[in-house]
Amino acid sequence: MRDGFEAYREELDALRFTERGRADLKRALARRGKMERGAGRRALTLRRAAAVAAAVCLISALGLAAVAGFVGEPSLRDVLGGDSAGYDQSSGFIGRSVECDGWTVSITDCVGDESFCYIGVEVEAPEGTVLDGDYYLMDAEFDSDMLHKGNGGGRDSLLRPLPDDDPADNRVRMVYEWSELGAGLSGARVRLRLTNFYEQLDYNWEEHDWNKEYLSRGQWDFGWMTADFADNVRHIPLAEDIPIEGGDGLLLVDEVVISPLGVSFSFANKPWSVDWCDAWFYPMLEETVAVLDADGNPLPIYCSRSGQDIDAGKPYRDYGEAAIYAGWTCYYRFGEQQTGCPSRESFMVVDLERIAALTVGGTTIPLQ
Repeated sequence: MRDGFEAYREELDALRFTERGRADLKRALARRGKMERGAGRRALTLRRAAAVAAAVCLISALGLAAVAGFVGEPSLRDVLGGDSAGYDQSSGFIGRSVECDGWTVSITDCVGDESFCYIGVEVEAPEGTVLDGDYYLMDAEFDSDMLHKGNGGGRDSLLRPLPDDDPADNRVRMVYEWSELGAGLSGARVRLRLTNFYEQLDYNWEEHDWNKEYLSRGQWDFGWMTADFADNVRHIPLAEDIPIEGGDGLLLVDEVVISPLGVSFSFANKPWSVDWCDAWFYPMLEETVAVLDADGNPLPIYCSRSGQDIDAGKPYRDYGEAAIYAGWTCYYRFGEQQTGCPSRESFMVVDLERIAALTVGGTTIPLQ
């Protein structure tokens, strides 16, 4: 048994924990030891054997992520706009940290629903380094067991900077944003590998790329993690499809979905064509879609994705020569879409209890 513990100790010694992660682990082991000292010798032996087995399994499962320590504080709550209750309704803690050449990068927490997920990233430079630039980024490689499991209509994954509340210190925050429409993302396994911390400067038209000032050429591989956040998505059953007159015929809304991150409208019963969408459908959405609070005030939203529900489980409809899909869903997120370059999106979460009604095409859908 002692040999097993010596092997376990060697594995632990090989881990490159941060100071904060090392302290958290030390406290956890101290609590464990205190509990064991009050137990009988036989029970102690059994628990030790189980602890060694669990530790070996954990280290094997983490693979490259064995270099990761654990961090204790989420960060997205402080930088996402909107309601603290909205964060609580849609968030989960990850807490993993990797150090490379004095630079510590942490994956803190996540916020999501069935189609979108925000993953918090915090970068801490070595002491004495001031990160007071305007736009810091990193290169990112992403993988997930949920890729290509959604309804089609496009997907994206992108690392973006977040507002810096203290430009005079050595920390900046970012958010990794990814989408897989309608896939049900809570509990998804994800892997994020970050490299090359740099400040993005002006655009180089000759090179067709951004000018960058590199501060670190490090690599931070977090291995496989679980984005396990509170699943607070509400599918609103409609007593009957909502008809919207316009364009060259009738359009039906057959489902609406709300979450703290946004709302979506599912449409059916219309042959889709580019001319019809550009001339009527998208203007109708822009002019009539709204999310209202109890006082009738609109909450800030923007259309982040509009896609065909390919393989969404809905029956395909035959409209002759027109190209028809199972349906069409428009996804709106809370916040304000920015038009500048580089893009600076405004991320926002909303308390579901604030949402009283949705409107689309001149029709109101009450939720309270």
